[in-house]
Amino acid sequence: QRGAVDCRSLESYCDRAVKSAATAGVCRLRQSWSRLRIARGFRDSLSYQDVPLWPLLAHRFDYLFAEYARIALLHLAAAERVLEVEKPDAIMIEYEEGSYGRAATVAARRRGTPSLALQHGMHSGPYIPSYYFRRTAWEGCDAVRACPIPTQTAVFGEITRRYLTETSTYPEAAVAVEGT
Repeated sequence: QRGAVDCRSLESYCDRAVKSAATAGVCRLRQSWSRLRIARGFRDSLSYQDVPLWPLLAHRFDYLFAEYARIALLHLAAAERVLEVEKPDAIMIEYEEGSYGRAATVAARRRGTPSLALQHGMHSGPYIPSYYFRRTAWEGCDAVRACPIPTQTAVFGEITRRYLTETSTYPEAAVAVEGT
């Protein structure tokens, strides 16, 4: 409790049902990864100018499917529970590219709850990996191979707006300049 606001961590919404949903999803992902990992065509497709990348990436992929998938799916199930229990009119996200933020963005989209992301640091250039996407999934667009983005992203200035809308693929209407 902080003043008149009841503050609860995301983890406090992780009851048995939330954990079970995340565990079931992880099991499915791990099974898919087990099949893909041994597929010769997949492994051979990971190369650049005849340099095989599989040996460099295999352990990273193993970690992603063994550990990070569990965390990401747990955060998604918990974010969905938060929205189910609290029924907010909108949500605000200050770290939308992390697993908590992506989970909140996806859960809000599923429920039709508007989401607002706040720029939380300086962008040093246009090619920031966590903001540079070939495709984005925004309002009314549920592209499977696109990164989900908040309904609105508030940024410090015009340069960051251009990074997101011109270098990345954020729609103009999804970005608002709120600083200078």
